[in-house]
Amino acid sequence: MLQGLKSDVYVTANDEEARKKVIELLQPLPFRVLDAGLLKNNRTLERMTLLSRELSLKAGNYPRIAFNLWGLEH
Repeated sequence: MLQGLKSDVYVTANDEEARKKVIELLQPLPFRVLDAGLLKNNRTLERMTLLSRELSLKAGNYPRIAFNLWGLEH
């Protein structure tokens, strides 16, 4: 949790049942676990990670960074 917000964790898999199972297993963690769809979406997630690292370094916040999609009740 950073500044009162839970970090988002994105789960991807081509097998929908596997994705649901992983999401279920991660629920006890102090994160907001989100279904990010198919495995091909990992390319986007990897780039989001690289961008957030670069921005946090510039802002002097690294390594205290977190993804959080606003407007989602979860």
